[in-house]
Amino acid sequence: MRLHIRSTVLTLAAAIAALAGTVGLSGTQRDRHHHAAGSH
Repeated sequence: MRLHIRSTVLTLAAAIAALAGTVGLSGTQRDRHHHAAGSH
């Protein structure tokens, strides 16, 4: 049972990491665009 819980937590962590990575990537790109527009 402990193994099953750990596997579920790992799957959940992987999903959250993927979601955070996607959001972070789009956020960084938007920030970079904003920076470029502001500096020029």
